Amino acid sequence: QYDAIRQVFQTQEHSSPYMEKYVGEALYQMRFEDDAIVRTKKRFKEMTDHPYTTLWEDWRIGGSGGGTINHAWCGGALTLLSQYGAGVAPVTPGYATYHVLPQMGPLKHIKTTVPSVKGNIDLELRNEADAFSLKLNSPANTTAVVGIPKRADVAIARIQSNGKTVWENGQPKQNLRGLNFLESTANYIKFSVDPGTWSFQAELRAIKKTHAATSR
Repeated sequence: QYDAIRQVFQTQEHSSPYMEKYVGEALYQMRFEDDAIVRTKKRFKEMTDHPYTTLWEDWRIGGSGGGTINHAWCGGALTLLSQYGAGVAPVTPGYATYHVLPQMGPLKHIKTTVPSVKGNIDLELRNEADAFSLKLNSPANTTAVVGIPKRADVAIARIQSNGKTVWENGQPKQNLRGLNFLESTANYIKFSVDPGTWSFQAELRAIKKTHAATSR
């Protein structure tokens, strides 16, 4: 019922700042990341435009719900940007294996450091019309599953990692030391990488639209 749920989230705004996190998470899990960003910007606009640098317990200072002007549990949108926008989340306990599966939506650039018990995970993403790039510094004693996101409007022609072609014309190419191709899914082309510094560049090509001929 994703389309029906999406319609509700596009037209109804009854959640508190705390509960808004779960609206955003549902949108990301349904892969409506554009909607998640649009809704977050709209809902939190008064807070982010305000001279205060905090997030409030209620939507307005002194609003019907009252509460404080500095409320940690209202920062759910920030955790979603890390877990889903940047796509960094543990797969196994203690980040022994974790994934980087970005859902950037309309965002063009993300740079973040995600602290883990294994060490800092440093990540930078750039999403352009004809290219996608990912730079990752992965800490020791981890395996990272890196997903190059697919888009409906473009095809991934080639993927390079650390300067070597690892995917081209729909097929995996040579594996690098410390890197292995895993799978191509509906949303990502996935690789596993050992600890260290990794860069990925995906060359994107527009998908040509075809028009079916009609006759009478």
